[in-house]
Amino acid sequence: MCDICHITTTMHSLTLIKQIKKAMKTVNLEVENIKCAGCETSITKGLMSLNGVLSVVKIDRDKQIIELSLSDDCKVEPISEKLKSMGYPAKGDNDWFTNAKSYVSCAIGKVTS
Repeated sequence: MCDICHITTTMHSLTLIKQIKKAMKTVNLEVENIKCAGCETSITKGLMSLNGVLSVVKIDRDKQIIELSLSDDCKVEPISEKLKSMGYPAKGDNDWFTNAKSYVSCAIGKVTS
């Protein structure tokens, strides 16, 4: 490949990377009931099944925070609803039933990881 072609290809690649970065956002969600690696596995699998979730960047068990990379047009409400249905509600929105669901998700995560 000639130098001019290489430079053009590199510039085109950088432009695409900038466009991709503009089309995504990072969100931190404070939740409850993350107890173990099984919980993390269930959360990751559950969230990656949703449209607009690009990646689960980090799950901080100690701080009960999930960091997500989302497409720019992705809404947080469906993600919060999914988490609550799995037993990982937003901080302050926990009850005995949701807590019980988290143990089921935890067990599933342990079996499938």
